[in-house]
Amino acid sequence: KYNLVFFGNMKRSENHWSIIWFILFHFMNLKKEKKDLNLWVLGLQPRRSLKLLERFVGGLHVVGAVDDPVPAFVEADLNIAPLLYGAGVKIKVLQMLDAGAKVVATEVGAEGIQQHQNLYVVDKSSIGTKILELLD
Repeated sequence: KYNLVFFGNMKRSENHWSIIWFILFHFMNLKKEKKDLNLWVLGLQPRRSLKLLERFVGGLHVVGAVDDPVPAFVEADLNIAPLLYGAGVKIKVLQMLDAGAKVVATEVGAEGIQQHQNLYVVDKSSIGTKILELLD
């Protein structure tokens, strides 16, 4: 099985709407290529709409708050930061990189972060293609 991890405060609109977008426009297509692909959404207060989507999208796991996300970062095949909007350096991406994890991020998700061997910055339309490339 392949595992992707997204981490963030799900009460924040930029995290909620970005992961909804990723699920609808990329994850569901990725599942056609990799039937055993899972997406783990970690973070405080996932909204009801995300939990509802979990019921209909195979491989989507809305976990909610965790005491320590680092083990998930390390165990995941890839960590993702498919953010569409928001400002400033994303601490979640720094935490993932600090754990030694590979991260695929949009330009917004990687904003203000220096180049890193485990950070793959892609245009939002290419994130699914990059994920498939890295999983193969």
